[in-house]
Amino acid sequence: MRRTASPSVDPLPARAVVRRWVLGAPLLLPLVATAGAAWGGGAWLLAAAAVVVAHFAGQYRVALCCVLCALLCALHAEMWRQRAADARAAWEGRDAVAFEGMVEDVLNRGLLLSTGPGGVRVVVRGEELGYEPGDRVRLTAAPQEPRRALLPGMFDSESWLRSRGAAASFDFIRGERLGRSFSFATLRGFGLRCRENLSACLMPPGSESDPTCQVLCALVLGDKASAEDSTMMDFRKGGCMHAFAVSGLHVGIISGLLWACLRLLRLRPRSAQVLMLLLIGGYVVVTGASVSALRAYMMLAVLLVGRLLRRQVSAANTWSFAALVILLSEPWQVAAPGFQLSFAVYAAICVGSSYCLKEDSWVGPDSLIPLRLYTRAEHMRRRVDLALRGTVLVSLCAWLISLPITVAHFRVFNTWGFLTNILIAPLLAVTMVAGVVALMTAWIPWVGTACLGAAKACSGVLLGAVVWCGSLPGSYVPSTEPAPAGAAMLVPLGYGNSSAVLGNPGLVVDAGNEVSGRFTLRPALFHAGFSPSAVLTTRALKSRTGGVPALQEQWTGLRVLQAKDGAGGITRLSGPAGVYTVYPPPPELPARVASNRVPVIRWEHGGQVCLFIGDAALPTLRRLPPEALRADVVVLGYNPKMPADDPDLLRATHAARFILLPSAVDSGLTAEELYPAELIRMKEDSLLRFHLPRDGAERSKPHEAHQ
Repeated sequence: MRRTASPSVDPLPARAVVRRWVLGAPLLLPLVATAGAAWGGGAWLLAAAAVVVAHFAGQYRVALCCVLCALLCALHAEMWRQRAADARAAWEGRDAVAFEGMVEDVLNRGLLLSTGPGGVRVVVRGEELGYEPGDRVRLTAAPQEPRRALLPGMFDSESWLRSRGAAASFDFIRGERLGRSFSFATLRGFGLRCRENLSACLMPPGSESDPTCQVLCALVLGDKASAEDSTMMDFRKGGCMHAFAVSGLHVGIISGLLWACLRLLRLRPRSAQVLMLLLIGGYVVVTGASVSALRAYMMLAVLLVGRLLRRQVSAANTWSFAALVILLSEPWQVAAPGFQLSFAVYAAICVGSSYCLKEDSWVGPDSLIPLRLYTRAEHMRRRVDLALRGTVLVSLCAWLISLPITVAHFRVFNTWGFLTNILIAPLLAVTMVAGVVALMTAWIPWVGTACLGAAKACSGVLLGAVVWCGSLPGSYVPSTEPAPAGAAMLVPLGYGNSSAVLGNPGLVVDAGNEVSGRFTLRPALFHAGFSPSAVLTTRALKSRTGGVPALQEQWTGLRVLQAKDGAGGITRLSGPAGVYTVYPPPPELPARVASNRVPVIRWEHGGQVCLFIGDAALPTLRRLPPEALRADVVVLGYNPKMPADDPDLLRATHAARFILLPSAVDSGLTAEELYPAELIRMKEDSLLRFHLPRDGAERSKPHEAHQ
């Protein structure tokens, strides 16, 4: 039989296509214009492009909205920058500053203070200040220098302050409470008090160290105050840190559970929608009202109000409305990773869902068979197939869109993040439902205990899946290339202390205290591409050994050595990065002085030698045999009793470069005394990297980075 050709359909003109697209989401172009104005600089081209597209589509009201939103956002951002600059100029050189304002938020160790209309926000650091959001206070604080990121990917205090809209950071001295004022901050403070009481139901006294209780509190209530760093690191390695804090996913799960409960109570749809709007708003306030939770609530509110008014709601338009409200009120959020991840991942979820509906069946019946012809088993297969396709495609789209944002802000790759999200998607819903049931039954003696046990069991399964995914090879790797075997790095730890890593995988000399080891040394090694194989502590002090457990959490199987264990004898270690020889101090040196027990370390790699003297005493250096004294690079600290800064002895090393650690700030060595060798003084707020080449005939190259 001969087929007749179907009549050709003329494509729509370009202007009609653009017009239809603009009318489908009229707030999308104003959002693009606002984001460009908030970012500033070359991003203004986005605002101009949004106006041009709206004008081309003939939507002049949309074009006018783009112009007004961009100008309003730019004006708000410029006023904030100017007020912050004026405030910092007024505070410069002052030992203490007095503030009077309202507490907007309580941080882990401090608070966010708003100094009122026309003023600025500041962060005041202190331990257990005792203030709550909504309190009007008068504080006196000392200006604090922003903590610079030693490497890209490490914590950047300046960027964090900008993401909170704060002009500067201060150290608390004294303060007094003046009263309370009614505002959103007051409502947030009430929510945080409620969260604290509810957290006690999920984490009874004595279970604060239980990871399953920590995960329950974080998932259901957004309470991460009691979560240990090791638990949070498990979720980072698994690539599902978004599951550890209340986000749009959690609000969606709670909304679905609440809607099912309201329908079981046989409430009328309109009454259920109004009640749901109020209850979900209360849940968002109790969980801390994060950006992602506010975004989800605003979108849910638009959806419910649209249904109440019997209006059609566009997902893209609702998404644009939520982002527009946040950027117009706080333009600095445009550069915050939480804002970018929240809105980008939601857009990816929408794209993945649309692909899921268009994709052919994977394990279900043939998509061409009409639904009315399906049997009961085929209907079940269709539901399973739709759930499988949705989970895989949505997780993959979310992982693909979050990967570049994660690399840009945190400099890490979560290779198996999409697999983790696929595995935990059903577990997350079950765990949250079990946690909510445990909260609702906590007042019933026996039932509450049983429900809490079931919730902890679900949390344990979820945590086990996350840990397993995080243990896969390459699950959590830095975006930088691994350091070469002959690389070395000196890391300042504050207060004159420092740490060093010699070789890769190599030897770490001193790990600092618990805080500096966890938040400075460990991320510095990770982002610089180092994988230590052993740690040598030169002194049995918490300031030198407290950070060892933090390194062992990141690099399991790390060998821990103490210099005192090899006292009286020479210790040699061999590895891929070379040979390490530890020369102990002479036994006659007084042991009561801790710095007298510091050894000298000789690192040989590829025919090149680094002599790490550190804070060793002069008799320890003189004890070295002449052949061990020869080196290409010498790293020198400062011993307060017997400094090893004898120029004649140092010149006998014939080193091409001498590096002075931050502890050697009082050393009297000069470049003229060591000429023609290069003298480098390491700064207290910067790390230093250098490397020893494999070619023994080549001298040590200049340091690669002195940031």
